[in-house]
Amino acid sequence: YSASAIELTSRGYLEEEYFIEGLANRYSSSEMENSVIVDSGHRYKTRLIVRRPVSASQFNGVVVIEWINVTGGPDKDIDWWQSGEHFIQNGYAYVAVSAQQMGIDTMKTWSSRRYSSLDVTHGGVATRDELSYDIFSSVGKSINRTGETSGNSVDILNGLKAEQILATGHSQSASRLAVYLNNIHPLEPIYDGVMVHG
Repeated sequence: YSASAIELTSRGYLEEEYFIEGLANRYSSSEMENSVIVDSGHRYKTRLIVRRPVSASQFNGVVVIEWINVTGGPDKDIDWWQSGEHFIQNGYAYVAVSAQQMGIDTMKTWSSRRYSSLDVTHGGVATRDELSYDIFSSVGKSINRTGETSGNSVDILNGLKAEQILATGHSQSASRLAVYLNNIHPLEPIYDGVMVHG
């Protein structure tokens, strides 16, 4: 679901899908203030898409992580659609995150067999995408960085080490990303840069 519209193999790139699960917090959301944790221990399981150079020599050291857009319902990787050619030509790794339940619901309709286990609501306890912020953090943390020892059980970049990790989101995703950056990211900085657009 949401496979790249750009042909990758002949360009030295590949695409892989992973599931990620864990526990997330819910946060207060005062405007332009650091959030506080309201409660914790909320289960989630979602998916991410990795598009990366096969060869380490092609990798430029930068990982772009996109908060996938669900404005129209289905997951849409807008930044890949707008900039995928640039990413490939310049050796970026790219990760797309399904952080919101609406996108997951459309995936389940497309293939219940493949995606039926996904849920970012803790079984209906958190129905307003409150867990999306920690989901986005957890994906950033899953990237192995240059000079750091990995504690991750799965290396989603297959040995590539990030020198920079950039967060991006378009339109509705940009609105959620802005809340994340202003309220939650300061509590535990993960991303080195950000592009909020559209």
